[in-house]
Amino acid sequence: MSMPILPCIGSREGKVTVFTIEECERCSLKTKRPFKDDDYVFKDGGECSHCKSPHTRIISVHSERAKRS
Repeated sequence: MSMPILPCIGSREGKVTVFTIEECERCSLKTKRPFKDDDYVFKDGGECSHCKSPHTRIISVHSERAKRS
């Protein structure tokens, strides 16, 4: 799955990539994954890849500028 690439409004810096950070409520592992259209902060996430707990929560949605080549 590719991450969405959006134009950076009002800038000549290029494009940005949006991603989601989830945190496990049991072991506090934080994972970064591609943003999905229905993601929002405090939404229940998926299963933790470390402790297999079904209780993760989205704690933030961020973007990064694409690096110039």
